[in-house]
Amino acid sequence: MKKELKIIEKEFKGITGKPFLPSPKDLAILINWLEKGVPIQAIIDGLKIGWEKKKRRLPSISSFKKDIEKAILLHRERIIGEIKDEFNKEPLMIEEIKNFLKNTPSELEFTKVIFEKAIKTLKSRKNEAQKMAILERLEAQLEKALLKKFPNEGESSQKTLKNLRMSYKIPRLLRYFY
Repeated sequence: MKKELKIIEKEFKGITGKPFLPSPKDLAILINWLEKGVPIQAIIDGLKIGWEKKKRRLPSISSFKKDIEKAILLHRERIIGEIKDEFNKEPLMIEEIKNFLKNTPSELEFTKVIFEKAIKTLKSRKNEAQKMAILERLEAQLEKALLKKFPNEGESSQKTLKNLRMSYKIPRLLRYFY
């Protein structure tokens, strides 16, 4: 366990440029994940995603918990996807994105570039981990662009995004939504 925590400490500093000073809560979260067999790489991937999305003055495991949990789910999905190719969701995703592109409302024209990149990525010969990393970045770009165009007026960003997705039938770019 100490070895894993040292690796996380080193990666944390490399990602954020700040020292890893975990609170008791952070340590409890990390130990819980490690005891459950969560791969260190999934935790590190979540830290990277969280740091890219929102650089914080005082980064911590707790502040990136949701991003790390998403990365853990994606890691599990990649493993399952490698074991069972029959659950390939790419054709469904491509079809849904193409339908959206055909019927994109004028107020969402700015999203077309992101969706075209997603289709290109889904059709590429990149390995699954590379595809997922690119799609994760595109999903984050899409959400940021939507919130910039449609600021959340008195509601949370997540609620605003959910309402926009439902109203405009905006497709997701991550497999676990399909």
